[in-house]
Amino acid sequence: MKSLTAQAAIDGIDEELARTTDDPERQLTALRARARMQLAAGDPAQAVTSHQVALDLLTALPHLADPSLAARLSEQAALLRVRARARAAPDYGRRPFGHPYHWAPFVLHGDWS
Repeated sequence: MKSLTAQAAIDGIDEELARTTDDPERQLTALRARARMQLAAGDPAQAVTSHQVALDLLTALPHLADPSLAARLSEQAALLRVRARARAAPDYGRRPFGHPYHWAPFVLHGDWS
């Protein structure tokens, strides 16, 4: 996990998207995860695209229609459009899980009384 790059995570998510064409809920979850990884790589323009695809999927399927989720996706996409204007170069080699918070076990030893 520590050495996982943003690109490797996105590749895994894309594989999941290809496997779950018949499960819109899993696709929605995967699209949102893809947007988070694209944002972690510093590519808000691609994250906007993933959010828009997720929003389109959400509005096309009435049984998934959750007004609060649709509102959050729209709001996040709008904020990402603003960030995309900054035009910073994305780094898909970034390791978003490199911090010990994401992978290190936390074990307490000793007498805590």
